[in-house]
Amino acid sequence: MKLLSFANFTALFLVVSLLMGQFNHFADDPGVGWHLENGRYIVENKSVPSIDPFLYSPKPRRWIANQWASDVILYRIYKAGSWPALYGVFGALYVFTYLLVLFGSVKKISGSVVPSVIGTVMAFKMGEIHFILRPVMISFLLFTLLFFRLAELYRRGDLPKVDWYVVALFALWVNLHPSFAYGLCFVALYCFCVFWRHFENRNSDTLNWKELKDSVGTSFITLALCVAATLLNPYGVSLYESIFGLMGNSYFMNLNEEWLSPDFKAPEGVFFSYVLISVPLFAYLSGKLKATLFEVFSFIAAAFFALRSIR
Repeated sequence: MKLLSFANFTALFLVVSLLMGQFNHFADDPGVGWHLENGRYIVENKSVPSIDPFLYSPKPRRWIANQWASDVILYRIYKAGSWPALYGVFGALYVFTYLLVLFGSVKKISGSVVPSVIGTVMAFKMGEIHFILRPVMISFLLFTLLFFRLAELYRRGDLPKVDWYVVALFALWVNLHPSFAYGLCFVALYCFCVFWRHFENRNSDTLNWKELKDSVGTSFITLALCVAATLLNPYGVSLYESIFGLMGNSYFMNLNEEWLSPDFKAPEGVFFSYVLISVPLFAYLSGKLKATLFEVFSFIAAAFFALRSIR
């Protein structure tokens, strides 16, 4: 690989822009201290709290720490090296996710460097709105791994009896951040696309139930096991009650600016609109590889979620 290649030069530019423009406010979020304190509590008490140990209440207040494992990670890093360690580890995590995992995955699928670099730059810059010292940054990596695993399986057209890689991702993800629910949506979307492809490719007008079971059944089994894996958390199904409760809380959903749908008059909104238009156009004009049904539907679903301000 050439040291001064287009991809390497772009990666250097992105890293420098991140260091110069984002790190000054990396830990400004008021939730950082709460995550560290919760991690300390779990480590010292060797248990995950189900009753709020921090806020005063005349009677015990039920609480679900839906990011408990991430809180432990943050606290362990902080204890080992204080703020420089937290800045270094999470900054490196962001760079690793976008410039290595994302770029490598896009390049593997597209087979072309230039579209891969452009797509990575767009994702990198859009992701910076959540470049904050919080567990959500871990979910960037997990979602990237999940999506490209599903994209690879769909392109191959085959699926093991159970895709344990995907199931294991959810068993880990559910204890790190509630955005695992977003990942489940894409597994369900994958199953739908496999089901759709089955009817497109069948050679007869008669439905073959054995063929349907063999070609589609394994994907739905994987989805069911992914859902089951999300129950491997200290709160079981109550975790879902907490997530849906928060999503239905208008105060919470409007609490932070970066959770809202884009303001298309602001620079961030203008950039987002350019991405929505340019990604499919550029893919059509430059692509040697035709997008799959799963990739097209994923783009539409992600755009819909973003416009609907679903975090």
